[in-house]
Amino acid sequence: MAAPDSPAQPAPRSAPTPVLSVSFTRDALIIQGEQFAPGERVRVYLAAMPSAGFEQFVLLGETTADARGALVLTAGLPMRHMPKGNGGMAHVIAQGSVTGFTAFAGVAVPVAVSAGGGEPATPAPTETPLPPPPTSTPEPIGEWFAEYYANRDLGGPPVLTRMEETRCDARHQWLCLNWGRASAGDGMPADQWSATFTRTITLDTLDNYIFELWVDDGARVYLDGQLIINEWRQGRWRAAYGFTVRGPGEHTLRVDYFDAAGAARVKLSWWAGYTAWEARYYNSTYLDGPVILKRDDHDINFTDKPGEGPLWPPGIGPDNFSVDWTRVVHFPCSCEYEFSVAADDDVRVFIDGQAKPLIDLFGKGPGSDSAIRFMRAGRHLIQVQYVERGQDAYVRFYWRPLCPFPPPTVIPPDP
Repeated sequence: MAAPDSPAQPAPRSAPTPVLSVSFTRDALIIQGEQFAPGERVRVYLAAMPSAGFEQFVLLGETTADARGALVLTAGLPMRHMPKGNGGMAHVIAQGSVTGFTAFAGVAVPVAVSAGGGEPATPAPTETPLPPPPTSTPEPIGEWFAEYYANRDLGGPPVLTRMEETRCDARHQWLCLNWGRASAGDGMPADQWSATFTRTITLDTLDNYIFELWVDDGARVYLDGQLIINEWRQGRWRAAYGFTVRGPGEHTLRVDYFDAAGAARVKLSWWAGYTAWEARYYNSTYLDGPVILKRDDHDINFTDKPGEGPLWPPGIGPDNFSVDWTRVVHFPCSCEYEFSVAADDDVRVFIDGQAKPLIDLFGKGPGSDSAIRFMRAGRHLIQVQYVERGQDAYVRFYWRPLCPFPPPTVIPPDP
């Protein structure tokens, strides 16, 4: 297997930064990219982590960006090199042959994948009750109000209503139900049925929340009446994700579910987390005061001019605001990287929490600057702070390696 090509000369700063996203199916990765050069060849790698750091690069495939600079690549999962344990991350790297730009993406690895593929084992139903929560944790096992219908379309009056206990973990409000191939209850068929599960959940902070749904056959998830996951289709046990920003307090969560045939099960969990940049927006030029918006920003590339790039989120600006972005980034190789930024008005960049900024344009904007820094392979904290005082408001930040990636390990395909 050939090593990744050496990066070409950097594209002009006005060129868009490639964007990469990754999703899972039961036995494959689906990689989607945008803003590559039209017609350029792009190699896609999995940064495998059998132990600390990036030790191996597995070539997932090579494809060509279309006339819009977009690409889609479906690749089988090299299971032996996926991170083990729930909450692990798979890191995918795409490198363009023309621009030399490299795009990175990380996605949470569901426990079914990290355990070695196939369907995750589901414990058989048991009559043994769950132990009570510790006395120091006052929240009891959660309950969902369930309505069951003798058809797969939630049609007509429910045949059965009852309270369903949370069976995932006594400490959480998650939904975990597994009927196997049996009926859900009296008067219900074993196949071709549907149900809704509703409850009030309590969120502690203003945050970006990740909802993870596992389902066989279909389901959709609503939070406060807003559809956040739509898997309303027949299919085998699979995962789907929804992302939303919510403030602290009580929120109404509803899960619609249907079973077509065979095994019937559904699981929904959620947590506060970020897949890219953790962004905090302030209505001040001092990066302080109440956080008016906290969300997951895929990229730092914003403008106040329609048609010239992604716009600022609703409710932000147009003047006298500031943003603080932080992100832990996995750098795939030990070498020099070039970090570049352009902004109106002020911006500065910190690496690994150091007191002195790597790039400092505070009080000097609008403007642009670059800096080269040697980065050891592994995880590094990047922080970008931006202040908008008046008139135009834009900021763009990106980086690129100044060295080729290490040669990937030649790995035979999984049997």
